[in-house]
Order: sequence, then structure tokens, then C-alpha cells
Amino acid sequence: MSKNKPTYWTNPKTGEVKVLLNPALKGRKYSAEMKKNVRYTNDGKLKVYKNGKPMKLTKQGKAYRAGYLQARKDSANCYKANLRKSNGIWDAPYLLTYEGKI
Repeated sequence: MSKNKPTYWTNPKTGEVKVLLNPALKGRKYSAEMKKNVRYTNDGKLKVYKNGKPMKLTKQGKAYRAGYLQARKDSANCYKANLRKSNGIWDAPYLLTYEGKI
């Protein structure tokens, strides 16, 4: 399975097909929603109200998406830092003077 393709799930009782996103695609979707200030379905279609107007992001929606994207960024930075440490690369000067165990 490719990282860039969503997973499709069919409800056995109703036959309804749902699109499930992995974390990378979810982050990409949230980033696009934050840039354009509108909501999208997991299929990539614009979400609209019954009158045809596109759904805007609420303050709570923006905060949730910003927090999700920040958490993914923090996790990636921790991973990269641990990778550098395991390879013996110390790029932070305060780590060189630290006398305790890291």
C-alpha cells in the first residue's frame, strides 16, 4: 500500500464506502484547509452547506488543525534529533557542556 493513497472501507451492513486517511494524508488535508480556510471531505471535495456555500473553518477547527500539524512537526523534530544523536552528531553547543547523562 502506498503512503499517498487513502484506504477505502465499506460498511458491510449499509454498503456505504468511507475514505480513511493515514496521518500523512490527514496532515496534508489539514494544511490545505488551513491555507484556504474551508473544509474538505476525505475524498478532497469541498464541503458545502445545503444552500451551496462552502463550509468555513471555525476558530475551534483552526486551533485543532494547527495543534495537529504542530504535534506532527514536533514529533518529526524529535525523531531527527534522536537520529543525529545516534549517529554521533551533536549540533547543540549546550549538549557538549552538559555533565549529566543524556
